[in-house]
Order: sequence, then structure tokens, then C-alpha cells
Amino acid sequence: MGAGIAGSEVVGLIPQAALDSAAEYYLQIENFRPELIFENRLQILLNQKPALSGLSVAAFLDAVAQTKAVPGGGSVAALAGALAASLGEMVTGFSLSKKELGEFRAQHLELMEKFKTAHLSLQSAIQKDSDSYAGVESALKMPKSSEEEKKRRQEQVQRALQAAALAPIEVAEIAAGLLPCFRQLEPISNPNLKSDLQTGVSMAHAAIRGALANVSINLESIKSEVFSKELRERVQAVEKIVSSGLSS
Repeated sequence: MGAGIAGSEVVGLIPQAALDSAAEYYLQIENFRPELIFENRLQILLNQKPALSGLSVAAFLDAVAQTKAVPGGGSVAALAGALAASLGEMVTGFSLSKKELGEFRAQHLELMEKFKTAHLSLQSAIQKDSDSYAGVESALKMPKSSEEEKKRRQEQVQRALQAAALAPIEVAEIAAGLLPCFRQLEPISNPNLKSDLQTGVSMAHAAIRGALANVSINLESIKSEVFSKELRERVQAVEKIVSSGLSS
């Protein structure tokens, strides 16, 4: 009727396709396709990329072996921690089923919950670490022709570096939390699983050292003194747990 729309309201949810159609109609874009919208295209690409934690062992190893920055040491450290937690779950589960260890059931159940929580968190961290470093790579590719672009790029690089440092410190902290759990489990576990328990401890140590190495290399490029100080304090707390065996 030739009248313009003064306003509208969405009650509940609206399909993305409806918004796409509205954009096409009112903007009169020639040869418009939903894939031309950046977020739509990005979502398509993300859907095509399988999560690292969902890959088979062989596929993950192949991905790590590629001459690409990700997945790298951070994701491998997270995987080592997840394996440590999984071994803790296994040893605890077998110990729970052993009648001779029935008096320790309450402790076993508590440890089982801790191992399972760590397992899930570290499994998620495999992807999180790679995503955070991919953010650094993306920031480094930002344009830097003008002073304004250089400033935006530098700010984004610093934000990305901080995110890339936070991912591995979380891995180190979770993996360090496994050590006192293993120490508590050892005297009340099925003795036939001693080697599995020892392997779990070794994998936890590998996760911690690998994660802290990634924290350290990112700290070298982070300019925020406040952020760096807080992160170094977290590193020291992890190292204290490793040396003392006490949980914070």
C-alpha cells in the first residue's frame, strides 16, 4: 500500500531464513544466497570441521603430525591429562567392584566423581586449546597498512595471546588436581592395577609440563604486566602442587 514499516516485534523465536528473505527483499541484492552472509558461511565451515576430541586415535595423530600450528602441544597436553583422568576412572571402577576394598567405597565414589569431571574438562580442552591458538593466527593476519589498522591488530593479537595462555594453564591446573587423587587412590586400589595407576600419574605429569610450556611461550609475547603476574602466580601454584602433592 506504499506505507513504510514504523516498527515490529518478535514474539518468541524467528527462523534465520525469515531474516535472510527480508534482507534480500528490502536490499534488492542481485543473485542473493544465504551463504553470502558471513555468519551463515562460517557456521557451514564450522559444521564441516569435526571436533578434535571426536576424531579416532589415528586421525588425531595424523592431525598432529601435519605441518600446521594446530593441533599442537597444547592439545596434546590436554589429551595426556584426559588419558590420566580416564585411567584414574578405570582403576577406581575396578577397585569399587572388589569386595575386599568395600570399606573404602565412599572414598572410591568421591574419587570417581573427581576423575570423571577432570576427564570431561580435559577432553573439551583438546579443542579449546587449538581454537584459542587459531585466534592468534587469525589476529596476526589482520591488515596493518595504516596506523589505525596496526593498533587494532596489536590489540586483537594481545587478546588472542591471553586467551591462548589461559587455555593451557587451565589444563595444567586440572591435571595437577589429579595427582593428589592418584596418591589417595594408590593405597586403597586394586593392586593388580598398579601399573595402570602409575601410567596415569605419568600422563598427568606430562600434561602439566606440556601445558606449562605452552603458557610460558605465550607469556613471552604478552605485554600486560597485570595479566602476566596473575598467570605466573597460577603457574607457581601448579608447581607447588606437583612438588608437594597437596591439593589447593
